[in-house]
Amino acid sequence: MLVLSLASFAGAYEVFSSGPLGSSSIQFFVNNNGPGTINQVDFTLKSPFDIEEPVFNVNDPPGVTSTSFYADPVDPSNPGHYAKSGFSFTGFTNGAGVFSFTRDPDIVGNPAFGATIGELAETLVTLFATEGKYCG
Repeated sequence: MLVLSLASFAGAYEVFSSGPLGSSSIQFFVNNNGPGTINQVDFTLKSPFDIEEPVFNVNDPPGVTSTSFYADPVDPSNPGHYAKSGFSFTGFTNGAGVFSFTRDPDIVGNPAFGATIGELAETLVTLFATEGKYCG
């Protein structure tokens, strides 16, 4: 399990993963126990990994709406593979519940690789909330 807790003086924001689901996908979770509203969360993978579109099994908590995005193509000649992705949110207030999604990170050029959570340990997670930006 990979856990990133972004603490503030009034609570904590959590981004975590339970690890692989089968052979090629990893489920991620975002929880708002912090003092404000989460507006966005970004995931930037360290090379040589990329993210294939689309994310799947997206579960919004009640009253929360998420929109996925992709940025920074790994290779402009290979559309649909990105090093950075994330979600923007409306209504993701403290205690709203846990947001989850599943994605398939791979090694660039090898879509059948099936990265493990340990290989993604250097992923940069940036969370934007009403009272600030948290990175880890």
